[in-house]
Amino acid sequence: MKINGVFQSFQGEGKSVGIPSVFLRLYGCNLRCSWCDTPETWNEEGTKYEHPKKHKKIDECHLQSIVEIAKKLNCYDVRNLVITGGEPLIQQKELIELMLILKKEGWRFEVETNGTLLPTNAFLDLIDQINCSPKLSNAGPDNPLYRRIVPEALERLTASPKTNFKFVIEGFKDMEEIFPIINRYQIDKSRVYIMPEGSTRQAQLTRRETIRAIAREYQVNYTDRLHILMYDDKRGV
Repeated sequence: MKINGVFQSFQGEGKSVGIPSVFLRLYGCNLRCSWCDTPETWNEEGTKYEHPKKHKKIDECHLQSIVEIAKKLNCYDVRNLVITGGEPLIQQKELIELMLILKKEGWRFEVETNGTLLPTNAFLDLIDQINCSPKLSNAGPDNPLYRRIVPEALERLTASPKTNFKFVIEGFKDMEEIFPIINRYQIDKSRVYIMPEGSTRQAQLTRRETIRAIAREYQVNYTDRLHILMYDDKRGV
């Protein structure tokens, strides 16, 4: 598998915010968000994408076998695994094999996905929670609508009771994009979380009161980005 790293922290966003977790960060993404807080998983030196932070692939992409990864994960006492990226469903087949191994050791699984790739039945059977974060136009010009919103994938994800939806927003205007998605795919607002855009503590603190007000007005869930508030833009925590 192509991985970027493994570390223990707290789930920072969404329904299970604050839960002690081990993170498996995978390498590779099919989107190019200009505000992405993990560009090390996809934005390689020489790209012309809007995101300014470029990285050397040799430093960030590590090839490890599924058995090696399982052994590393089983060294932790925590048994909540957050599979993140990048976009984890690019390596869905390998993740199924990994989860089958870890399930025997009592692991619970969450996956962070941008909602553009179709999950298989085998994957849906094994995963415990899906944190789906469809991207809005605020993600930048490198993400045209046809890449950000894939109806077949969103329909499949919406149909699963395991799926919650979280949206990165900058202000009230972003709700004009969110509600058409909620209405088209008949997503109950109890499954919807909004969170402030910003990959630094200061950016989060600047926007959080506005985003909280939006959540109150539109009666959706608000979520902080706890890991950023706790650790700022430090990696691997």
